[in-house]
Amino acid sequence: MKRPQLASILVILAISFAGTAAFRVSIPAISFYARSVLEATALGVGMLTSAFFFARALSAIAAGSVADRYGFRVSLLAAACFALNALAVQLYGFSSNIAWFVIVRLMQGALNGLAWVSMQYMLGRLAPRDVRGRAFAVYFAAGTFGTVAGNALYSMLSNAPLTAALAVSSFLFLATSVLAASLSFLIRGAEVEDRAKEPKAYGATRTQPSPMLGLIAIVPLAVVVAGSSIIGSVVSGDLTYVYIKEFLGIPKYAVADAVAVSSIVGLLGTYALSWVSDKVSDRVSLRLSILVGLAGAFMMALPSLPLVVTGRALAAVGGSAVMSVSRKVAVTYYGRRGAAVGVINATGNAGKVLGSLIAGHLYDMLSGCVVFVGALPTSCFMLVTASLLLIPLLASVTLPSSNED
Repeated sequence: MKRPQLASILVILAISFAGTAAFRVSIPAISFYARSVLEATALGVGMLTSAFFFARALSAIAAGSVADRYGFRVSLLAAACFALNALAVQLYGFSSNIAWFVIVRLMQGALNGLAWVSMQYMLGRLAPRDVRGRAFAVYFAAGTFGTVAGNALYSMLSNAPLTAALAVSSFLFLATSVLAASLSFLIRGAEVEDRAKEPKAYGATRTQPSPMLGLIAIVPLAVVVAGSSIIGSVVSGDLTYVYIKEFLGIPKYAVADAVAVSSIVGLLGTYALSWVSDKVSDRVSLRLSILVGLAGAFMMALPSLPLVVTGRALAAVGGSAVMSVSRKVAVTYYGRRGAAVGVINATGNAGKVLGSLIAGHLYDMLSGCVVFVGALPTSCFMLVTASLLLIPLLASVTLPSSNED
């Protein structure tokens, strides 16, 4: 790799960290404010996550098409979206109505869909194929560190007014915008792999690449991503904070710290599963990721803080690995890389929308329900939610083999 190529990749990793921290510092603040001050139901809190990912799903597809047309110039689009996000965050302070909060979250979803698909497209084009899976793993790991930083910042601001968290969020979004704008200068000297040297369809042969086969072959992968995102909406969404606080009966700052610790613990596991993708098989890596996530989700149903933290770490590992490997597959085996990344992002976001709605409804019905597994009172809500991961597990059996398998 030439220096401009490496420098561009490092900037994208920095953007993943800063942009995620900017968003995550506001999530617990908004979640707790909606629940305690606005007296929103769990379904109402879940709607915040659903609104975000619904808008992000729609804009992700558009971003993929823009990336295919304009290439690396999408860095400027991302910069504009991060800057607009800094303004959007401040809109939460203009109303005390849950409907208004949902509208603002819709705006943020649309902006994030455009920005993050652009970043993933550029990373896939810049990273050499033999390390591409791990490059995406590090990219999502940087985002995880951003989550940790965002939660740590909120932990320090948990007793401050809502406006304090919103101000920090806006500042970080502006910093991310500056980083994204700098990519347009760095990337000019970067050496990028020739697209023609790679197969154009996941499951096609090298001698007979077929765009139609590629479109058909993406369906099982999309189901895996969407199904995994259903549990991801619970593990990483607004409802996570409410569930951990009310199920374990711990204070808000302890919830934020628990989420941060579990995110850190999960980083090595995500990298290991992406290494399996680069060195062994994409299919094997995806199946292992789903199984790890399933085990973690069931552990989160147990009434113990260490077990919940461990379970969330495993669930985060599984979800993050599915994200990184699926993006690697999308950018490697399809002719229209931007469109493929956009479709995978859109299906993942759609899964999170559906998951947030289902989980919010289930939590309203089952939040006080426990069943005894041996002597342990186990959360009915989390047991039912975890079982939804059986859908992507079954879908993974139908994944076509890639040329490297």
